[in-house]
Amino acid sequence: MEKPLLALSFIVKNEGKYALDMIDSVSSIIAYACVVDTGSTDESITLIHDFLLARNIGHEIITTEFKSFSDARNKSINIVPSYLDYILILDCDEEIPRDQHELLLGLMNNSINGYDGCYFPRVNLVDNGTPFLYPDLQLRLLKNKGFLYFGDVHEMPQGGEWLMPSSGQFEKFPHIYHYKYIRKTSYELNEREYQYQSIYRKHAVVRKKSIIKVLESIADPFSKELIKNLQTEMQYSNCAHLYFKEVVEKDIKLIANIGCKEGLSTILLAEQLIMHGKDSTIIAIDTWLGSFYKLINEDTISCDDININAEDFYSQFLENIKNKNLTEWVLPLALDPHNASIFFKNRGIYFDLINLDFSHDYNGVISDLNDWWPLLNSGGELIGANYHEDNIACPDIKRAYDDFFEEFESLEGKCRIKKM
Repeated sequence: MEKPLLALSFIVKNEGKYALDMIDSVSSIIAYACVVDTGSTDESITLIHDFLLARNIGHEIITTEFKSFSDARNKSINIVPSYLDYILILDCDEEIPRDQHELLLGLMNNSINGYDGCYFPRVNLVDNGTPFLYPDLQLRLLKNKGFLYFGDVHEMPQGGEWLMPSSGQFEKFPHIYHYKYIRKTSYELNEREYQYQSIYRKHAVVRKKSIIKVLESIADPFSKELIKNLQTEMQYSNCAHLYFKEVVEKDIKLIANIGCKEGLSTILLAEQLIMHGKDSTIIAIDTWLGSFYKLINEDTISCDDININAEDFYSQFLENIKNKNLTEWVLPLALDPHNASIFFKNRGIYFDLINLDFSHDYNGVISDLNDWWPLLNSGGELIGANYHEDNIACPDIKRAYDDFFEEFESLEGKCRIKKM
């Protein structure tokens, strides 16, 4: 059986020096390179041409005006010669290490198990070389069948059946190493797509759909008609907090918001993300059953709180998110925190931000921290609610955080811990 022929496809703009590392990482397994330059003003095109020529790799380089990532991606695919079997899609800030090549060749030799394309796990690297956002699954291997991409920013091909590794299978698939968070270029800092909220929304839709697909067994409740439309108001809290506002300064992709009730904290988080052009997905986790603390606190108890059941709370949450037009950013999960943590561990999903506001008793908070701290990515942050230095309100919560962590900061009823 003949070895399948592989074409490399990529887009470039003023990233020639990084593109050479990317090409070199796969030069031994590609037969051709298809390059679309979207307006380089440096020597990128010359560097890439000379590099490919020196390695006797056939190639075509075209220059075009940038309209969208889908348009550029489609132009690169359109120039792939028909005799090539597969297309490998990479960005200039990515590499596939040589020790992963056998896994890639194995997929092609097996015709991607009958699929039209395949997702690869991607390892994102930060300044100190620490990986985070893993697994960040990316569709990067396609059969050369004329697929077209759609989407302005996070472009995706349409019409095919894609192979996606499930939990426990990641080591059987080639890994992409992503250096964007180490290498900063003018191209990365000036992508015009991130200027408009309509783009953020499309961006968020793609990310949310990809999260749902990875989780495998979660449906999006916003795709269904809501049965109830309650008129209760959201409880007051100090959710509009400095820690929430500072979240937007970080490059976060996945947030766990644990303890949501009617959705105020989820809404304020999502609005901060939108305001600053983030496409993050917030997984909102709650039982929507209420808590003992609400019932025993004479200052807050009401007959409405006792009589409203889980379906009422959940419907109200969905309605509030929908009314704020935030459904693209929010994915509700009706589970208690412990079972939700087991679910994410099983799926190999980790978070960049965890906002914890569920248990109010000492043992419950300790249990929540034991479950969720391991699910926080390195460099990520955990924000704890109802932490009061005066030790008058919610003393059990303060004691739990003080016992669990050696050092952290607190401000106006919340504490914040960064995972090193």
